[in-house]
Amino acid sequence: MPLRHKILIIEDDASLRDLIARKLILHEEFIPIEAATAQRGLELLKADLPDLIILDLGPPDSYGLDLLKVIRDQGVKCPIVILTAEPDEDILVKGLDLGANDFLIKPFSFPVLVARIRSLLRHYKMSSESIFVIGQYTIHLQKKLGIGLNRQKLFFTNKEIELLKHLHRASEKMVSSKELHKEIWGSLISFNTHTLESHIYRLRQKIEPNPKVFVHLITCDGGYKLIH
Repeated sequence: MPLRHKILIIEDDASLRDLIARKLILHEEFIPIEAATAQRGLELLKADLPDLIILDLGPPDSYGLDLLKVIRDQGVKCPIVILTAEPDEDILVKGLDLGANDFLIKPFSFPVLVARIRSLLRHYKMSSESIFVIGQYTIHLQKKLGIGLNRQKLFFTNKEIELLKHLHRASEKMVSSKELHKEIWGSLISFNTHTLESHIYRLRQKIEPNPKVFVHLITCDGGYKLIH
């Protein structure tokens, strides 16, 4: 089962928003999520962080650049593509300075949009986001390795590194047990808490200073969160 990427579309034009969603859903790798307003976009971000955001510069209740700043100020790190009908160089430069990763001028080619999305997701996966710190350990996702302050090493299994990746991506917000199971094991058909809890237990043995006192991998009501 291929990894599916959640794409949040914040666009006030209903026909364009629907068209983007329908074009994306043709590709098995994408799950489009739609928001007609800035407020709804922020609500969806709070509920479930996407893998990439498509942001129109003029949603009706907030100018797009203001919303872009709010999103980045909240610690959201995923790639953002801004859409604009006016190729104003100053606005585009400001958007990139505020944290946008790319832009497209309306009207745009959908094959180009899909290609840009794939490129951004690929580079994001390979970027420095794959290296982060938990307590005394620097985690290298691609190497499946943690290196401590005294150069001691932790080695992670595939499932453990997937757990760390998805929890880290949530930026210290809770991820539900069901979502973790679906992302890592690919389906909820065989979902049982014991499998996930066993992996969480083994992961805590490695990253917690005291595995009996949880300071990094925290149990929440219905899920878990990773505190760096």
